[in-house]
Amino acid sequence: MRPATIFALSLCACLPLPPEHTYDDERTVTVDWSLKGPAGATAQCPAGYDTVLVEACVESDLYNCFNATAPCDTTGTQDITVYTSGKYRPDENSSFFDVSKEYWVYMSLTDPTGERYASSAAKLTDVSAGDVTVATDLYPDSGFLRLEWDLTSAASGNSARTCEELDVDEIEIAYAKYTSSDPPLTEHVRWPCTSRASMDPDSSYLGDGDTPALEVGSYIGDAIAYRSGTEVGRYEDISFEITDRGETSEEQVYIEIDDR
Repeated sequence: MRPATIFALSLCACLPLPPEHTYDDERTVTVDWSLKGPAGATAQCPAGYDTVLVEACVESDLYNCFNATAPCDTTGTQDITVYTSGKYRPDENSSFFDVSKEYWVYMSLTDPTGERYASSAAKLTDVSAGDVTVATDLYPDSGFLRLEWDLTSAASGNSARTCEELDVDEIEIAYAKYTSSDPPLTEHVRWPCTSRASMDPDSSYLGDGDTPALEVGSYIGDAIAYRSGTEVGRYEDISFEITDRGETSEEQVYIEIDDR
């Protein structure tokens, strides 16, 4: 046998293969879910989508996940087992991934083939201190509007760098479902002018906010700026579409402040 071959064999004997799994420090993530519709009403499982899939993922793009399933119902609870130390491989055809002390947790509705109908917003969850419970809502038959706003001065035409610059403290959207040529704007949502949406806010605007869940359909509305409860500017004739599956439609408005 050649010396080089002997050396190679000796080297292999000194380097044991890694174990199949090296994960440790088990945690339980309990997901409490609810299916909801417009105005917080209870929603039903869509026809053909009879399974709730809950996942706890180490990546924010919902990749490298631990998961569990449960029969679909309007409310329910399901546990997922995760780990905070080591590496994990789901099966022999997958690569190892590093486990984490933080997981992105979410739920989906799926059919028997695994096709997803809708998914909830993922929630970053810290499991370093022990087991945790995560409450999440999913909206199979309604959606949201995200309004993003900037302000301009009527006197100068300049854009404001802050809400305080033009003395604006609240922004409102007055809206109605489009059912006629000019329906009254009977619904209202109001935010602080400096509001930031809870998920993925856009800091390029002075503020942004999400409406409650809305019925699917076409809407019209106005965006209104307030100072101490008094209207000081209005952006008219917004039109937007609301789709189902918890989707968020976005509208941007530039409200001119009349007295500044």
